[in-house]
Amino acid sequence: MLYFQIKEPFTIKKKIGTFRKKEIEYKVVPYTGVSGLSTLYRIHREIAERIGDYRTKEILHHTPKIEYYKKDDSTDYTIVAPSADDAFLYHIFFQILALPVAMKNKKIRGDHLTNATARVVHTHALDEEVYAIPGKVEPEDLKNPRINGHLMKKFDDVINEESIPQLAKTWVEGLHEAGIYGVTEKEVEQYMRKALKLAKKIKNKLHPEEVDIRLLKKEDPRIQIVLNDEDFRQFLAEISGKKIEEKPFIEEEDEEFEDSEELPRADLSREAAKLLGLVKGLMLAGASGESLRNTEESLWKEIKRLEAEGELELIGLYAVVIAHLRENDLEGAERFLEGF
Repeated sequence: MLYFQIKEPFTIKKKIGTFRKKEIEYKVVPYTGVSGLSTLYRIHREIAERIGDYRTKEILHHTPKIEYYKKDDSTDYTIVAPSADDAFLYHIFFQILALPVAMKNKKIRGDHLTNATARVVHTHALDEEVYAIPGKVEPEDLKNPRINGHLMKKFDDVINEESIPQLAKTWVEGLHEAGIYGVTEKEVEQYMRKALKLAKKIKNKLHPEEVDIRLLKKEDPRIQIVLNDEDFRQFLAEISGKKIEEKPFIEEEDEEFEDSEELPRADLSREAAKLLGLVKGLMLAGASGESLRNTEESLWKEIKRLEAEGELELIGLYAVVIAHLRENDLEGAERFLEGF
């Protein structure tokens, strides 16, 4: 899941030290999430059928893990996009980019893609450090703030025609770090240009103004429209060598929302998939000790929010994951979540 800020950041001041107190400032960023499961992952079965590659589910699920990247030997942090539009575009862009690369090399798995994408985000997309808080900020949240996040730069400032050559170089380096070779920078440049064009078109087609986070929370059924877009079908045809015809589908009725901030109730399997992405990201980073404790702290904050919303099933899901984290048992958490 890629987070985005839900209102303007604000600054708090805190005095530290015992005798000679020093005043420091924290920029506080409240955030919520745009899940990769609500973008192209939503139609992974249909895409797999069209291109004849059934790794599509794993390929398209690599982006929710990009928020976790090892900054040094012990620190994990949360990345927060400046808007829902930016979070949506980052997901779509990296998902589209992953498809032709995976089609070219059948050995590529989700973790390889995660490493390449995370390297690009870490190297080119991060802005200032912030104190990131999920959901609504409560007074007690500000008592003991600590830097645990980064704001991201806007999508257009990071991914554009001029930056693509350098981004491609970094992305290929990320593949090499993961042990994957045979994909050239020139190829990735071409894929990135197509991914950028398609990501913008998909966003403008589905969300011509601002991305509606309420729809994304329920895995927007309109993403099915992408399947019959001429440019997207041509893209799938090019990477698969197959003719991709228009295919009728039954569009689900859009749920009506009242004009309020209330979001639809979360889906258990979708939340489990989000947590699975988190756990796999921790495993990939070799997280332990303080990193797991920091993750547990974040999950407790999510439980607090879910309690207020009456999401008892999801509270149980989070509690089991926390129990595994306390035992340093990431494999156990992974097995549990893969059962959903």
